[in-house]
Amino acid sequence: MRNITFLITLLFSIFPLLFIQLAAQHLGGGLDEYVQAETFRAKRQYTTAISLYDKAISKDPNNYKYFVQQGKCYYLLKRVDNAIRCLEKATQLKKDHVESYIALSKLYGYKRNTQKVINCLGIAAQFEENSQHRLSYRLHILKLLYSQGTVVGFPTHLKDARSISPQNPHVWYFSAWYHNQENEYAQAITDAETGLKLLNDTKDSPRFYFQLGYALHQIGEYQKAKNVLLKANVGSFKEKVFKMMPNYQYRLAQSYYTIFEYKTAKKHVEQTLKQDPNYTQGSELRGQLAISEINHTAVIERLKIAVQHAKDYEAKARSYSELALLEFQNENYQDAVYSSDSCLIIQPLRYDVRFLRAVSLFNIGKTSEAITEMRQLSHLSNIPLSLKAQFTFATGVMYRKIGKNDFAIQYFKNVKHGDFRYAAQEEVRKLNAI
Repeated sequence: MRNITFLITLLFSIFPLLFIQLAAQHLGGGLDEYVQAETFRAKRQYTTAISLYDKAISKDPNNYKYFVQQGKCYYLLKRVDNAIRCLEKATQLKKDHVESYIALSKLYGYKRNTQKVINCLGIAAQFEENSQHRLSYRLHILKLLYSQGTVVGFPTHLKDARSISPQNPHVWYFSAWYHNQENEYAQAITDAETGLKLLNDTKDSPRFYFQLGYALHQIGEYQKAKNVLLKANVGSFKEKVFKMMPNYQYRLAQSYYTIFEYKTAKKHVEQTLKQDPNYTQGSELRGQLAISEINHTAVIERLKIAVQHAKDYEAKARSYSELALLEFQNENYQDAVYSSDSCLIIQPLRYDVRFLRAVSLFNIGKTSEAITEMRQLSHLSNIPLSLKAQFTFATGVMYRKIGKNDFAIQYFKNVKHGDFRYAAQEEVRKLNAI
């Protein structure tokens, strides 16, 4: 990248006497005006110089040097659009003028037009004779594409960079990243390992370990991946590493279990135990999920008898809440609504029961009523943050299930607390990918 900076600095910091050499090389109209313009440019009287360049251009509109020098003046006056216009014209007149493309890449960088930067550097690389300069252009392009997360055009730039400098570890890093994006994990592993062997600066090693660990994780080598990823667990990679650990899958499983999304919870708990068979909390949650799948009819019948004979209102309410949960797990959703209502008559502030009632309503097709209730719960101000996150997340799930993805994303983005925020982030990621 230093080579690019050097070329740009050189381009816009020409020695004061350079105009004499250029003038001597020039044949055609506008020479006098051009020489005068260079004199004023050397004196930093850029506005006057620009006017004189215009006169030179009017006499010889096909001389690319006039446009290059005028573009420098506009640049120094911070008139970026005018500078771009001049240099674009220069490249039209001389298609292999590398310095103009480099300058344009700088100018488009100021305008945050990354695609234009990439295009200019790519063309410069085609005409650049100095291999080290060409390498710097290619690496800069790869860095920009990498930062955008796009692989379009990546192989071309990667191939050229590797042909110039096969011992450059950064080339191998970009190659590992590219193959991970393309789901070519075996190649990504080879490239990351090659890069690590070539790497001299150990402070740069975490990103190589991350690409290596990611590839190992994707092919199911979870223990190897964990050992490698621990070496990448720094800085911006920390969150990415966390999301590949069994604890992350467990947190997702717990979030879905809490809102009674048992199938999704089961999927994540199985992934937790696949990554770490000895993960105790995962095993416990799998046991709880197994209990939810048992037929509870016999227990339900006993509870119904018990609740009829209960004289203590708190005991009666507790029995109704237990009954509602068992009926829900037995997929007797209408009965679960009735038992929830019976409990709420006695204890109207039982938010957990109101939540179960809303989910039961949703499952019997009363989606509008269910979402209204869930929205009311999510907007309560006097409840713990954990409950608020639970209710808000569940509202988003309901909206997603009925196809109202914009509303779903809105609610998911408002989940800020606890493990639910991770599940919400995953939901948003999936919806954005549709």
